[in-house]
Amino acid sequence: MSMWKKALKAVDWDSLQHAYGSARNVPTLIEKMAAGDEEALDELEYSVLHQGGLCAAAVPTVEVAVAMIADGLPPEPPLTLIQSAAKAVVENPSSTAQDMRSVLLASYPVLAALISAGGDEVVAAAEVVSLIGPPTPELTDALISALEDHGDLAWAAAVALGHHGLFPGSDDPRLAVPAALGRFAAGTATDQDVALVATHQVLVEEHEFVAWLGDVPRGPELLAAFEPTESVMIGLLDAADRRRSATCDAIRQVLAGTRDDTLPAEDAITLLLRLPRTPEVLDALDGAASRFDGPVEGWTHPRASVAHALAVAGDPRWENHLAATLRWGLEQGEDLADEDLNVAIEPQIGAPIGSAFQEADVVPGEILAQVVAEYLTTREPDDEFTGRTLAEWIATWPDDLQGPLRAVAKRWDPANPHWADTEADLQAARAAAENTDDLIRLARHTGEVTDWERALEACGPNHDQALDDGFPQRDHPQLIAWWQGLLADEDSDEDVTVACVKGLVDAGVLPVRQAWPRIVDLLVVENFYAGKAARLAAEWIGRIDDAQRAELVTRLGALIREAEYDRAVCGSVLLGLGEPWPLSAEETVDLVARELRDGWTPGLEVELCGLLREREPGIAEQVLLGLRSLLDDDRRLAPSIREDEEKQATLRRCLGLLEQG
Repeated sequence: MSMWKKALKAVDWDSLQHAYGSARNVPTLIEKMAAGDEEALDELEYSVLHQGGLCAAAVPTVEVAVAMIADGLPPEPPLTLIQSAAKAVVENPSSTAQDMRSVLLASYPVLAALISAGGDEVVAAAEVVSLIGPPTPELTDALISALEDHGDLAWAAAVALGHHGLFPGSDDPRLAVPAALGRFAAGTATDQDVALVATHQVLVEEHEFVAWLGDVPRGPELLAAFEPTESVMIGLLDAADRRRSATCDAIRQVLAGTRDDTLPAEDAITLLLRLPRTPEVLDALDGAASRFDGPVEGWTHPRASVAHALAVAGDPRWENHLAATLRWGLEQGEDLADEDLNVAIEPQIGAPIGSAFQEADVVPGEILAQVVAEYLTTREPDDEFTGRTLAEWIATWPDDLQGPLRAVAKRWDPANPHWADTEADLQAARAAAENTDDLIRLARHTGEVTDWERALEACGPNHDQALDDGFPQRDHPQLIAWWQGLLADEDSDEDVTVACVKGLVDAGVLPVRQAWPRIVDLLVVENFYAGKAARLAAEWIGRIDDAQRAELVTRLGALIREAEYDRAVCGSVLLGLGEPWPLSAEETVDLVARELRDGWTPGLEVELCGLLREREPGIAEQVLLGLRSLLDDDRRLAPSIREDEEKQATLRRCLGLLEQG
């Protein structure tokens, strides 16, 4: 029996897990991969190395892959797995990663034999060495011998040797340049390396997608010296997403690289949207959008996305681009897909076109309003969501602008009571409202209890905060029964428990003394929603005894010190109760910084800083000094230029409050 089959049978696959559950299907996939099934290889990668991660089944899978190569099977499929595993080790420091590293280091004799045999199909073997660690003497000799290959293998071998400081030297740029790139990857690049590689951009881009240089020390410096190809611009943008110092070079190179029509308009727009909205960037967006004439290749419409960016920036050119987008949509006729007119409101975040511009709080002029009317008049409602969101946006326009469009908007959104001019219209809206959102919108418009009852009935066993907030009769039997049913459901989330307990207490059905244990029990570090429970407990502070207050203070202190979520809101609750602050200044700076970087709810860090200034001025003064360093730090507070700008604005609000002390 071959080594790989022995290795396969030696594993208890049923006891292991991968990304999709039990690993019992892995042996079948490995056998199919050995028979040349490319889909089986893909499925293996998706399962055991899901999204660049490492699961328990990954280590024995790679051990079998190494054995396949040792047995002389075609090396490319198992090498693909081995290379992906090496990348996962670099990106995921963990105990599993250490086990995987050991397996990969043990594979070096097999990789050395492959490299010695030569051929471009074993390039991945040299790339594994770059990722994992110093080669053995045997493997080093194989890599040095491979330099004579003068093909892709020689390039990869030079990178690996340069990475580990083992390159023997050469005047040939085809070897010296990749060796220098290896030193860039290792973080050991010199001034000479920058100068050498900068003069050989064409050679480099024949072998590398150079965007990776944005991730390594001195890489952005090199990219700034290159001509602005697409991969250069992507790399600089990636660098600028992490380091503020790279922003100027990113802006300069992206503006230069998108100035003419050498780059497709859609690609240029994608790059430009990642930049700060300076006047020069807005001009470039306007120019690139004017060049776009379809088709839509991605999941958002490039020109609509530019229109949104201009609108948010207060640039009046947004109307021309939105009008052009809608006219383009009409030209597509039946070929237009609903998602073709989606807008990228942020990188990787899309929204229907009407919703995006409604959220931007902009109002069109008469010409654009006429184009919107033409779109809604020409298209048929059916199941098209785009048109409905445009109708919802129209409902927010001034009366004189939306007036001529009322009839067509009503055709697209018949359940919206905003368009009801008569009692008959309102009854028609009631008849058209079927889902919970439509029914809540109707109930908010009319304020009638019967409409709220319908919304509540449609909601069923699901919680909806809009019902909590809007139902006009807090002691309504149907509302109380709904809360009680949700509380009885063991699968309800903790935030639902807080909302229902609060509702029952406010309705006078549940006394605080009975509700208190349910809320206090949620004040644990494992609870994502501990902050909501803490705020509710603070509302009842005048209705509990000293022992209950002491327990609350103790739990809040533990959450502030140890929790992963809601530390800032728990801190604000504790300070609001007039209790001493439990953290040192250094720990407090860390808390506020974490909230700035990772917090889910904007403004919690601002609230906390204001309370620290009032209640703990000594701590606040030291926190002020610590937070100022975040503003000066080259590292961004968020992994994108645009999001970091928003975080910096919040940080300045915190500093402003602390400075008032």
